[in-house]
Amino acid sequence: MPKFAEKEEKSEKPIGRLAMAPSLDNSYVQEQLQKMVGTKVPEELANAIVETGQASKVREIAEALENIIEYSGMESEHAVNCFEDESLAKSFVSHTESFVSISEAAKKGTKEAFDALKQEDISRAFAKNPEKATDAFVRIAWEAGTHQGDAFWTLARKPIAAAFAKDMDKTGHALERIGIAAGTHAGDAFWALGRLPIAKAFAKNMEQTTKALEDIGTAAGAHSGDAFWLLGSRDIAPLFGKKPSQVADTFVSIVEASGEYSGRIFTRLGKKGVIEHFAKNMDGVVDAFSRISESNGLGKEYAMGVICTEEFIGGKFATPSQLADAFVESADICGRKNIRMFSMLLYGPLRKAMAADPTRIAKLAEASTYTPILRTVIDMVKNDDPAEAKQISRLLDNPSELAKTAITSLLLHRSEWEAGRALAKASGVRVEDREVFINFAYAEENIGAEKTKAIYREYGIEYFARYSKEELEDLYEHIGETEDNRPLLLIAYNKSDDTNVFYLPEIVGEREILERKGHYNIVFVEAENKAELFEKAKKFSEKYFGISDIMIGGHGTAKSIRLGPGLNGTPEGNFLNLLDMKDLEALKGLFADDARVFLASCSTGKDEKAIGARISDAWDAELVAPKQPADILGFDLDEKGRITGPIYNVDEGLFIDGVELSP
Repeated sequence: MPKFAEKEEKSEKPIGRLAMAPSLDNSYVQEQLQKMVGTKVPEELANAIVETGQASKVREIAEALENIIEYSGMESEHAVNCFEDESLAKSFVSHTESFVSISEAAKKGTKEAFDALKQEDISRAFAKNPEKATDAFVRIAWEAGTHQGDAFWTLARKPIAAAFAKDMDKTGHALERIGIAAGTHAGDAFWALGRLPIAKAFAKNMEQTTKALEDIGTAAGAHSGDAFWLLGSRDIAPLFGKKPSQVADTFVSIVEASGEYSGRIFTRLGKKGVIEHFAKNMDGVVDAFSRISESNGLGKEYAMGVICTEEFIGGKFATPSQLADAFVESADICGRKNIRMFSMLLYGPLRKAMAADPTRIAKLAEASTYTPILRTVIDMVKNDDPAEAKQISRLLDNPSELAKTAITSLLLHRSEWEAGRALAKASGVRVEDREVFINFAYAEENIGAEKTKAIYREYGIEYFARYSKEELEDLYEHIGETEDNRPLLLIAYNKSDDTNVFYLPEIVGEREILERKGHYNIVFVEAENKAELFEKAKKFSEKYFGISDIMIGGHGTAKSIRLGPGLNGTPEGNFLNLLDMKDLEALKGLFADDARVFLASCSTGKDEKAIGARISDAWDAELVAPKQPADILGFDLDEKGRITGPIYNVDEGLFIDGVELSP
């Protein structure tokens, strides 16, 4: 076939102008298009133009390609290469404006949109009604937002493409609904929809499948990405394909049970060795989650996480329902410690040792109420030693050996916990925690029920066995309008002691020395969160004309002091941390001149950036705190019985107005 016209070899005509000719030549058309748009153009597209016999089509297609290149940006080369498909190239030449409109709407998803258009079923539907198909593609692109590419990839899946060909409006609307429900995780939803079993279910019953995906996306919200990835797995997708509504209900129930932690739960359920068992018994797992979510305590995420491990969900010794029973019982027993206990069970060696007999979990919970066994477990987890894990497990099966490690005051009253529970509830205690109940039993025997109630209500004390009978009697005598002109030493302890170090008899003995010296008016308080701590500090500062010295006891790091249960700073209210400086500064007026602060909190005196230094600065006070994980052993006293400094088993930091003094 001759070219347009004989060209002048030295022609200076600008790129973009095309000589007219009586006939079209394939290679020349391709060459001219490439000059006009500045990029490689498939020869199939040139062939499609030549077949029309219309020279004007060259300019029309060039302008359309320029628009497509602009809209698709960095993906423009891939978008243009789609026209290597002969059928798509012919469709583009015939319906140029449709392709431009779709690219304008799809932007970076242009390639995937064009790939969908060349799918056989969609191609036929487009040929029959290009205007309607274009409108559907544009709507999908708009609603899919940044996930247009995923939406069109899904649309190109054969079952969904066939459904689109039958009813473009209905299919396009269904994809819109799914994308809206999934929000920022629409890409994950479209990926799941594109899985063959789910795609087939969609084509068979579009409304049911669409609603099921909508329900998951709406319920899971920010965690829907994890939910859709689990849904699209090879183990779960076939189940969804058979029963979309039932599987969706299962996923929604998981969200309702696990709440803000649902993303982590979906991720755990999707792990190898777990997902197979979940697929076989989804109803049982969901029932277990629901029962755990209805129990008391803050460790629900970790308890559910333990079930989502191969050893437990696939265990031979218990069903998910039996595990839920064991976990609920354990949570009620160990109360505030259940976050720590269940988080420990996520570690391999201990998990394997306990999974062999889930009843040991309740035994571990009970042991935590009268022994420092969790401290041993924490150290064991750090070592990751299977031998130590087995030793813990054997110890739980040997009560006489376990009793040798017990805290005496708690061990003596552990069988009286039910009577202690009745007294605690009558006093107003809301937490379900057997250790607290044992403490109330200890207090009732030593000072009587009425004094126990009064001390709890005045000072917030629940862990009575931390104090001697004499200290508790003295506290009771100070209730009401009693006066005491001695300097106030406020000792504030936490209500979350995983290791039971605050029961150590050594520190009780040191406090008794302080009592005998008589220099201080010593007041004990307990607080589960900083609001309680601040309220009690204000209350007793006003009653006794300012705090002379204060000791705060709580598990610490360089960044925080833990008062109530929680891990890694959550719930935030249970921690004093570096974000609380303004609130702490507001308490400065509660302190007498030359007030001092002593921290019985690990690592809080690490350096001038640590929380100890920041508290010193906030209160314009002298402060002493340990630089490393530590135990407080006692106090150095002057001849009057005034504390000159606490004694730790590690180096300490001394700060004045936030500045560290050299030793």
